Amino acid sequence: MKKILTIIAIVLPLIYLMSCKDNTVQPKNDGPVLEFVSKSDTVRAMSGLMISNAEIKNISSKQVIMKLKMEIVSLTTGHSPLVCFGGLCLPPSYVDKLFSQEIILTPGQVSTPLNFTAELDPGQKHGISVIRYKFIPDGDTTKAISYTTTYIAGTGLSL
Repeated sequence: MKKILTIIAIVLPLIYLMSCKDNTVQPKNDGPVLEFVSKSDTVRAMSGLMISNAEIKNISSKQVIMKLKMEIVSLTTGHSPLVCFGGLCLPPSYVDKLFSQEIILTPGQVSTPLNFTAELDPGQKHGISVIRYKFIPDGDTTKAISYTTTYIAGTGLSL
């Protein structure tokens, strides 16, 4: 009898745990929520500050909270990237980090150049720097969109 009670004491909780599987409904991946209206893929300058910007449209039916991550693909020594996002300008130390600043876009809304401007100060150094800007909606990196800007500082340089 003790053996049967022991087996029941072990088996019943296991049966209960197995019957309590996760029945939560996972949200559907409704596809993209952001798209580029315009973007600067290549910026050339003989000297001075070089500026790249993008306009992004919320193509979903819901409000989107967008964040930004700036990634260095290649950076010429002496070049210094800067990003202004959501009214806050961030120094080069924010490279490869998700910015805490965010932009809220309502359905159909397009961001403005005041929402996002990327700059590169070549610091009198000729060279090519490549930076990727990734826009992440609602913290979902699978729906992120990105573009890469090639900054060409100086003369006689080509891709």
